[in-house]
Amino acid sequence: MKRLSFLLMILVLLITAWIVHRYPPHTNPFYPKCFFRKITTLECPGCGSARSLYSLVHGDLMQAADYNILLLLMLPVLLIGFIATVTDHFHETWRKLNKPLIYLLLILIFWILRNINYYPFTVLHSDK
Repeated sequence: MKRLSFLLMILVLLITAWIVHRYPPHTNPFYPKCFFRKITTLECPGCGSARSLYSLVHGDLMQAADYNILLLLMLPVLLIGFIATVTDHFHETWRKLNKPLIYLLLILIFWILRNINYYPFTVLHSDK
């Protein structure tokens, strides 16, 4: 069962990467617009994620970081967590961490910092 879920997840990731690679978010209307940004003019933690993924699958790491640095920094952490979960290779420290709380705190801190309109926080904006 674990192997099937692992293969399904890999398939979903490959299909997602293909879609993002094939259809750039800059020009396609089927990518959703950020509702939070629309009503508040502030950026949410996910603003720029589609453009960041697009740059990432095209090998442009610097541009991907420019659009959404949090996404880029969280990908290895999520990948390690996914592999550890699927393969049952939990290290005791990893198992004891309150990962949802840590992720939530990181996202909230990023959310606040990226909406401060003073340097160096303006570097975190997704639309430079």
